[in-house]
Amino acid sequence: MVNMKINQYSDNKKQLWELINDKGLLREGDFTLASKIESTFYFDIKKVSMLKIGKELIGKCIEEIIKDEKFDSVGGMESGAIPIIDAVVEHTNIERGFYVKKAVKNHGTQKAIEGFFFPKDTVLMVEDVITSGNSVIRACKILENISKNAGKIKKIIVIVDRLQGGRENIENEGYQLISIFNKDDFKI
Repeated sequence: MVNMKINQYSDNKKQLWELINDKGLLREGDFTLASKIESTFYFDIKKVSMLKIGKELIGKCIEEIIKDEKFDSVGGMESGAIPIIDAVVEHTNIERGFYVKKAVKNHGTQKAIEGFFFPKDTVLMVEDVITSGNSVIRACKILENISKNAGKIKKIIVIVDRLQGGRENIENEGYQLISIFNKDDFKI
């Protein structure tokens, strides 16, 4: 049964909802989430964001949200945010993207951030799914530490909020969060 709320969505958002519902939502199983919480359902947004149509829809949905705002760059935590960052750079007026590493390697450049971030940037952070919000909060804190608070994280956009405290944790840290969908938008 289709959620009646989707009739209020833009065409891009309806199509993204259908794609997530069809390919990116596992409704049965036993899953351990990054937050260490156990769950019987799993949002596998990489199954959507790694498809050409999924990437396009994600980019267009985010463009609808930020169309009247100015950002210098878009970033997020590896690896779930990487295809979303790519979608935003491709389908919005933001020209530069970067990602925050989960762990700095002891070889190569040994940087915590890869891509194009400058300390004075106004930043849009993106994430695929939030449960506790700890992953995106960690990425924001790393970014702020590197930029010595010169840059500004203006907004965080997540594809799906599991409604398990992530929004509250993110907002308690002083960040603005917008979710394209939340768990209740899907029949689980």
